[in-house]
Amino acid sequence: MSNDIKDFSRMIGELEDGQFNADCSQQFEKALQAVKERCEIDGAKSATATIAVNLKISFVSGNIEVNADVSSKLPAKPRNRSIFWLSEDGKGICRENPKQPRLPFDVIAGKREVVNYDNERKDIHGE
Repeated sequence: MSNDIKDFSRMIGELEDGQFNADCSQQFEKALQAVKERCEIDGAKSATATIAVNLKISFVSGNIEVNADVSSKLPAKPRNRSIFWLSEDGKGICRENPKQPRLPFDVIAGKREVVNYDNERKDIHGE
């Protein structure tokens, strides 16, 4: 019976006395949870995570040396967009459209009323 390792999955299980496989499994679990949460919490229709396994195989002093690394990229939380307009001189941005004229609004102080369909007057604060 030979102890030769010729199967990739078996070799992964042997790396770092099994710790590398455990780390990969942990990254896999985190990725599954992250894509699930991104869809449930943010209402996204799809989400993607990436897990990368990097193996460096070297022949050193008559031995095969395997250095392994695992990394993951989880889906980022979507960000809301912000709208700006180009400033009149074109050298900056502003929150209000500089080409749109401002309307002259007056501040109304005191009690304000609304009239409903039955012509009943009611204070807008419900008083």
